[in-house]
Amino acid sequence: METEMRLFGSCMRWAFGRLQEGLSREEIKKRGQVLFGLNSRYVDDARLKAQAVWDSQKELL
Repeated sequence: METEMRLFGSCMRWAFGRLQEGLSREEIKKRGQVLFGLNSRYVDDARLKAQAVWDSQKELL
């Protein structure tokens, strides 16, 4: 369980960086699965969480 949570956190931080670069949802999912060895659902959830952080930061500005 600890390993999965560590990978999820790493994937979320990685996805945040890819959102800043302008990558699409599908590209992030595809690359994230290969890079972190997580299934599609976990990678998409990490991307969604990163997107929520990105959107909240934009609101603060």
